[in-house]
This record gives sequence, structure tokens and C-alpha cells, in this order.
Amino acid sequence: MLTYSREFIVLASCLNYAKAAKELNISQPSLSRHIADLEKELGFQLLERNPLALTAAGRGYVGSISDIIARLDTVIDEGRQVANRDSKFLSISMIPSENGAYSDIIYESIARMYSEFPDFVPRFYSSRSQTISEAVESGKADVGVIFEMPSELPDGVACELLVECPFIAWVHKDNPALKSQPVKFTDLADCKLVSSTNQLFRDWVDGAMAIFRDHGMNPKTHLKDLNDTANFLLDLRPDEVVLGSDKGKTTCDYNPYVVGLRFEDPVLYSSTYLLYRVKPEKAVVDMFVNTCHAVSKERW
Repeated sequence: MLTYSREFIVLASCLNYAKAAKELNISQPSLSRHIADLEKELGFQLLERNPLALTAAGRGYVGSISDIIARLDTVIDEGRQVANRDSKFLSISMIPSENGAYSDIIYESIARMYSEFPDFVPRFYSSRSQTISEAVESGKADVGVIFEMPSELPDGVACELLVECPFIAWVHKDNPALKSQPVKFTDLADCKLVSSTNQLFRDWVDGAMAIFRDHGMNPKTHLKDLNDTANFLLDLRPDEVVLGSDKGKTTCDYNPYVVGLRFEDPVLYSSTYLLYRVKPEKAVVDMFVNTCHAVSKERW
């Protein structure tokens, strides 16, 4: 009865079966059948058919049931918020990586949460058409890992530094910058930063751009259709550069034509941030964020 009553409210507002059926995304015959079934269950007629008009009983019913459904929707919404606060489900948006300091922190934090909360349910969320920041701001993800502090934060979203770590630049062995020894970071000014049409990587590239700007450079980007961090190095050209966390290696396990450049004067650092939702409140988000900070403090 509740579903059909909701449909009746829509129909009563326009008194047009075709228009109401389109708004409800159902067929007109289905809507007509639902209203007839509702009248049969109620035991009185809601509509005059020709021309279509509300009966006196129909006018009374639509006013009363609208108030009841509005109150019911409020109760349902409150219940969902309570369930959401108590839920151990967590949606995380980040660039998957086996070589990033941030990924080590996230994966270890997930493992610790599992050990403390057997009902913990983490899921990774990604969309080719949505950045990590957009995923968090839209509510598709509870927590996101980004690489530059946003200039503004929407209501209900917080951002905190997760880790600062040394970074290296990955270049092709035929990169002209390698002719200078030792190679300085400013020697990479003419290189193009590899970017992707996949919006998941945009926050990462924005963070790399910020590092270049901090050192007086404004490199161009080279846009490619890449869906995996490994492909950034597999497809690296002599005039391109990719920045990444320094994990102690300057050779690429899967591409012998790529080398990592480490800079020591001064050591260059990249920053990684946790972007997370604080409204509506969800206890598991705070627990996960605190765990990430604890792991970062221990490891870095």
C-alpha cells in the first residue's frame, strides 16, 4: 500500500497518467493498475476517471497520506543515519600502488582495523570520471588519499597531513637531463609530467605539479590513457618524468630503460593527505583516520 500511495501522490499532483508514469519511471498501464489495486484495498474510490479528478475521499486521502509518508521518511532517514554511524563499512579512494609510502600506511591500517573489528568491511572506490577529492566530497568515498592540500574544503569534509617522505623522479635513460651530472631537480624543467585521462590520477598529478611550482618550475603535462601506476613507467618517453615516493630503489623492476633520480641538495619531500568525511558522523571513519596517523607516526 505504501508504494502505491506514493505513486498516487504523484498522480494527484498532476492528474495526468502519462506525465505521472514518466516521473515515476513506470509504464502507464502499471500505474493505472496500481491505483486500482490501491482503491480496492482502501475500499473507496480515489479518482473520477472521465475527466480525471480527485473524489472528495481522494482529496482527504492525499492530504493525510502525504503527511504520514513525510513523517515516515523522516523516521527512515534518522534510522539510516544511526545505522550509518554504527556501520563498520568504509569506502576508500586512492591510487593503488605497491611502491608508495601512503599505500603502505593504508594497507597496514586496514590490517589493524581487521584485527580489532571482525565486522570491518573496507572497499576501494574508483571512477574514471571522478577525482579522489570529488569521490569524497560527493559521499561516494568516506576517505581519500590526495597529494595537495585543497584551497577550500566543503562542509562536512576535513583534510589532514598523513605523511611527508622523500621522493624521486623517474626518467627514461635517454632523457636529456641525464647529460648533466649530478642531475639537479631544476634540470627537469623541460620534462613533461605524465598524466592520465583517468580522473583517478588527477590529484596525484596536481600534487606533482605543486612540487615543481614550489621549486620555481611549471612543467607541462603529457596526457595518456593510463589506468595503472605501473603503466606510467612502462610507457615513459625520453622527454617525460614521473614522481614517486623514494622506497630506496632507483631501478624499475619491470622496465630496464627507466631510472630513478634522487636529489640530495636539498632532499625533496612530497606530502600526502587524508581527505575524509566528518558529516554525517561515522565512527569507523574516525577510527580508520586515527589508525592511519598512528601507523604513519610509527613507520615514518
